[in-house]
Amino acid sequence: MATIDTRIEAKEILFKDLFGSKFTFKIPGYQRQYSWEKDQQEQLFDDIKEALEFEEESYFLGSVILQVISQKSDDSGVYDVVDGQQRLTTLTILLAVMRDLIAHPKAKSTLQSKIYQEADPYEDKPETVRLRVRDRDYSFFKNIF
Repeated sequence: MATIDTRIEAKEILFKDLFGSKFTFKIPGYQRQYSWEKDQQEQLFDDIKEALEFEEESYFLGSVILQVISQKSDDSGVYDVVDGQQRLTTLTILLAVMRDLIAHPKAKSTLQSKIYQEADPYEDKPETVRLRVRDRDYSFFKNIF
């Protein structure tokens, strides 16, 4: 009989790492659709902007609860988003807007890498979007990726 890993682990993850090469997120079908309105989006953006203006050492984005779907020894892998979907999706949209507005090619490329992972056979990484929304929401989001 196979044993099930029931460990729960909490740790602080920096934004640059959350949207870095180690994480690929998947919104499971049981999650509700993306529903944040302009007020919630603006509140998140204002909070981040304020943290930057006051040069706060850290900004607490809120809890993001992930379930491991597949994971490599370096902790990179695919994770189901159990909680935090609205924030992760809103931040992905923000990254896409920034990417589309910025003129500097290197900055544009860096922002794109936070949204979309190109295939890299040398690192055994497939081509994928970093945040895979539910199948029924994909057509809406495919243009930003």
